[in-house]
Amino acid sequence: MNRIYTWLVLLLLISTASVSAQDTLAHRIILVGDAGKQINGRHPELELMKSLFKLDARTTVLFLGDNVYQHGLPDSTASNYPEKKKILDDQINSVKGTEAQAWFMPGNHDWNKGKRNGFAQILHQARYVESLQIPNIHFAPPEGCPGPVEVKLTDEITMLIIDSQWWFQQEGRPGETSDCECKTNDELTLAIKDALYRNRNKLVIFAAHHPFRTHGEHGGYFTIKQHIFPLTEVNENLYIPLPVIGSIYPLSRSWFGNIQDMPHPVYKKYIQSLDTLLNKHPYSIRVSGHEHTLQYMTENGQQHIVSGAGSKQSQVKYGKDTRYANEGTGFGVLDISTNGSITLTFYSSLSKEANHVLYQTSLPAFKSPGLEEKAIAIPNLPDSFTTITAPYYKANSFKRWLLGDNYRKEWTTPIQTNIRERCSGRRHFCLLSICGIVYSATGHSSKSATCQSQTGMVTR
Repeated sequence: MNRIYTWLVLLLLISTASVSAQDTLAHRIILVGDAGKQINGRHPELELMKSLFKLDARTTVLFLGDNVYQHGLPDSTASNYPEKKKILDDQINSVKGTEAQAWFMPGNHDWNKGKRNGFAQILHQARYVESLQIPNIHFAPPEGCPGPVEVKLTDEITMLIIDSQWWFQQEGRPGETSDCECKTNDELTLAIKDALYRNRNKLVIFAAHHPFRTHGEHGGYFTIKQHIFPLTEVNENLYIPLPVIGSIYPLSRSWFGNIQDMPHPVYKKYIQSLDTLLNKHPYSIRVSGHEHTLQYMTENGQQHIVSGAGSKQSQVKYGKDTRYANEGTGFGVLDISTNGSITLTFYSSLSKEANHVLYQTSLPAFKSPGLEEKAIAIPNLPDSFTTITAPYYKANSFKRWLLGDNYRKEWTTPIQTNIRERCSGRRHFCLLSICGIVYSATGHSSKSATCQSQTGMVTR
């Protein structure tokens, strides 16, 4: 009996080790949006992040914009510069000295809420971050340009970062006369399309400050409190009842929106142009801030994550595509395993649950076509085959007399081709080009299904 128990224990250990090996963490992405305000001189959510996670080389911390409220980082000569700089420095210091990579991206408040001098404000912040020359701290896109910036997280995961406020900026954004690679909305759209194509076999994390889906204020949702006590939007302590009159502001935003709200035509065009592109990618996850909430939404198989509650909070409702929504402060974490499984977890310093977890769920697993391609052999194909390039060039003596030789001998001479040598290092793309020739030369009458199965995902 003891021997049986010993074998059972060994089998259990082997099984556990096997599962663990299959589910090893490939990369972790921590999503901290709208962290540009301190609470009593502190950043509780950043403190929680540092206490929960070892910020190692497999971790990326993504600051999703609105890094300094309310108007971004001012000029160094401004009286409030030390105060605003400290807010940004706290975020930088949360990752400084670790092995993790941190990426700061802009939001509308970093562009001075979209005002004319917003370009100058974003340059202050971008150049300050880069001037520190901290190897694992980055600002993207640089110089007020729209991007996209392509970041390789692993061989199977790519992060695309854009400055969505550049799209919304009506005055003073870098354009035709700038050094930006993309100078117009159409050029940005085309560049994103190209980047998605280059990464068509990878998991793409698409990061932009403005979400494509939200059921908070920017999506047109307002509470009864905001209709009756509208001045609390200016100062949270101004509980002065203004019924009817107070409804004008939220209703106008719900119906028409300002440019930062989804009902606005510019916002609609943004969604129409970029979200449509992402829908065509085999697997992309959209991450954003802007809305001071935590939301996870799915629509038509597309994954949308809003993590804009790094330092502020606002109202949110459940829409038909909502899987989770929370009005408190917090941040999101994506854990991507080597076997393709993906876990989304929302954390909050306000949560009383174990490890301050608010919500956890599994996203659809990512299966890399690249890995499948590498595993594909070349079955049922000969090492070589002989074929005639243009058999229809053969001619009888009368045709030769009438039209001439015209290199008929060269075109009709049998040629032997070694498949293994031709396809070495790029066999799947090679098979696409020669598959039909092989099966024609070897006497197969039906080649389509066989060729597609042997070239695998390349035929997509």
